[in-house]
Amino acid sequence: MRQQGRTTTLEERIEIGERWEAGQTDGEIAAAMDRSKWTVRKWRRKYQCEGRAGLASHMGRPATGALGGFPERVRQAIRDMRAAHPGWGPDTLRAEWSTAPTRQALPRPSRSRIAAFLKEEGYTRPYERHTALPQPEKEDVEAVHEEWEMDAQGVIDVATLG
Repeated sequence: MRQQGRTTTLEERIEIGERWEAGQTDGEIAAAMDRSKWTVRKWRRKYQCEGRAGLASHMGRPATGALGGFPERVRQAIRDMRAAHPGWGPDTLRAEWSTAPTRQALPRPSRSRIAAFLKEEGYTRPYERHTALPQPEKEDVEAVHEEWEMDAQGVIDVATLG
């Protein structure tokens, strides 16, 4: 008895193609392999069009990259902008997108897609923890504070000016 939702293996797909080349019809192949004729028809057509290479499973989204749906000109424009301005991140790149007339006709990617593209291309740096800045000693802080208070009152000691 046939099972619905059962996936075919690569060997079964190859067998479908070989049986078809041997002259069997889709119905005959389906009966012999205990498969539905729709499944046999699907893999026979793939075998006809693409040969054995077309029988490999292609589940999931194609690996195209972060900006795979955009033209190559968009990806190259981001690379060029980043090369000219290494400190620009995705927000700045997106904001500066429309300033050049050559880029105005191109579609503008979202901030997250630009960020993913920069990471994919190796333009990002690993996160570095911030270190605490050295703090001035208490006597220095009090001396600066007193000097500031004197300046704020308009009283400046001419002797301290030197």
